[in-house]
Amino acid sequence: MSPSGDYLYAGALGLLVFRRDVASGKLSFVQNHDATTSSLPDAESIVVSPDGTFVYATDDNSTATVVSFEREAICASSPLAGCQEAAKGVLKVNKTNDLKAKVVSKWVGSAPFDAGDPVLSTDVALCMYDASGSSQPRLGMAAAAGGTCGPKDCWKSSTTGFTYTDKLLTPDGLVKLKLKTGIIGTPKITAKAKGGSIPPFALPLTFPATVQLQVSNGECLEATFSSAVVNTAAKLTAKLP
Repeated sequence: MSPSGDYLYAGALGLLVFRRDVASGKLSFVQNHDATTSSLPDAESIVVSPDGTFVYATDDNSTATVVSFEREAICASSPLAGCQEAAKGVLKVNKTNDLKAKVVSKWVGSAPFDAGDPVLSTDVALCMYDASGSSQPRLGMAAAAGGTCGPKDCWKSSTTGFTYTDKLLTPDGLVKLKLKTGIIGTPKITAKAKGGSIPPFALPLTFPATVQLQVSNGECLEATFSSAVVNTAAKLTAKLP
C-alpha cells in the first residue's frame, strides 16, 4: 500500500497496480506491468518509498531481479499559466454512483493549437482545479502517447486532429478524447470518462474552477468556469460563457 493509502500494489505475473478510494476502500484496476514490459517475472516483495513516488519489486528469486517504478505525474500541481482560453465550453459530472461515475467536458477554441503527435510521443492529460484548499488538481486523467487499448491502438490521427479511444477505461476512466486542432476547421475538445477507474474526487467544487488540457510538448488549453448551474455532492454542471 502507498503511504497515503490511495494505491495498492500486488505481485502476480508482474506488478499489478490498483487505485484505492480512501473513504470506501474500493479498488479500481489501473494497469499491469507484466513480464514483457517490466522484465519482472513475478513480484515477490514490494516496497513503496515514503513519499509514494517510487515502487521497488523483487522477483520470485529465479533471476534475482530488482525493478524500480516511478509514479508519473499526470497533471501539474496548479493550473498552468499562459494557456489558450476556450471561447465556450461545458463541464458535466455525475457521481450519483461512483462505479458508474461520468465526466464530460467540451470546449470550443478560437485559434489552432499544437497537440504534437499523441500517436507516437505526446502525452495528454485532462486536469481539473478549483479554488478550494483541497489537494490540487481535484481530478487528473491521462491519455498517454501511443499504446494499445485492448486489441487496437489507443490513438488515431486524422486530417483534423487526433482521437483517443479506450473501452477498457484504464488507467483513469477516459473512454474518448477528441482533439480537433483547428488546423482545419474550428478547434474543439471533447473528453468523456466513466466508471470506477476515474480517480477518486469529491464534489461540490469551489468556484472559480478551471479545466485544462495539458500536453507534454508544453501546449495547454483551458476553460475557466466562474460559477455552476448545478454544484452538489452528486452532480455538477458548469457552462462557459
